[in-house]
Amino acid sequence: IYSTGTANISSTNFVNNFVDLDAGAVYLGGSSKLTSNIFTSNTAYQNGGAVYISALPSKKTAVNINKNNFYQNTANNGGAVYADKGKIGINSSNFGSTTMLGNTATGDSGKGGAIYVADTAVEDDYVNDNVTTLKSNKFAQNTATDGGALYNAGTVALVKNTFGLTDKAKNTYINAATNGGAVYNDGKLTDSGSTIAYNTAEKGGALYNNGVITSYNKKNVLTGGLNSTKINYNSADMGGGIYNSNILATSKASFTGNI
Repeated sequence: IYSTGTANISSTNFVNNFVDLDAGAVYLGGSSKLTSNIFTSNTAYQNGGAVYISALPSKKTAVNINKNNFYQNTANNGGAVYADKGKIGINSSNFGSTTMLGNTATGDSGKGGAIYVADTAVEDDYVNDNVTTLKSNKFAQNTATDGGALYNAGTVALVKNTFGLTDKAKNTYINAATNGGAVYNDGKLTDSGSTIAYNTAEKGGALYNNGVITSYNKKNVLTGGLNSTKINYNSADMGGGIYNSNILATSKASFTGNI
C-alpha cells in the first residue's frame, strides 16, 4: 500500500512483500492509523522493511500505530519502521504491545533493527511538534549495527517500553548491536519507566548515547532524562549498561547486574 492521503488499516496481514527502495509493505504520507495488523518477513532494500512514514506536518498526531506485531522484517535502516517525518505515536505494539520481534537493519552500517527515527529539523516547519512517542511496546531479537531495537536521530519520548524479554522458562530474548544493544540515541530522547534488560553490544549494552538525554519541568529545571528507567543484566565490552559520549541525565533510574 502506497498512501499519500488518509489511511485507516486494521486487522490485516502483510507477509513476504518486497520493494527495491523504501516501505516493504506500507508507505504512509498522510494522517493514518494502523491497528492490530501483523507484518511478517517484509523487505525494503533501503528504509522501512514493513512501514515507511513521511506524514504531512501537523500539530496533531499524524500517524498512530497501535497493537501491531512486526516479525522478521528487514531493511538497510529501520528493519520494521522508518519514521521520516510527522508527529508519530507507536503504542502497545510488539517489536511486542506493539511487539517487534526479530527485525533487522541489514546495511553495513544498518541503524534501527526495529525502528529508525530520522532527524527532520532542517526540513519541517513543525519540528517542535514532531515528537515520536513510543509507549508500552515490546522489543526482542532485533539486530543492527547501531541501535539493535531503536535508532533515534530526531526527538523520541519513551514511556514504559520493554527492550529484551524473558519467558516462563527463563529463556532470554535479547536485542543486539555493535553500538547500543537496545537503543542508539543520536538526537533528543527521554524515557519514563521503561525496562531495558538482557541486551548486548560492543559499546552500550542497553544504550549508546551520542545525543541529548535530558528532561525539564515548566520552570526549566532539569528533572532527569532517564526517569525511573530499569537497566538490568545488559552486557558490553564498554558500558554494560550505558555508553555515553554526550549529554545524559538520570533520575530514580536503577542499574542491576550489567557487565
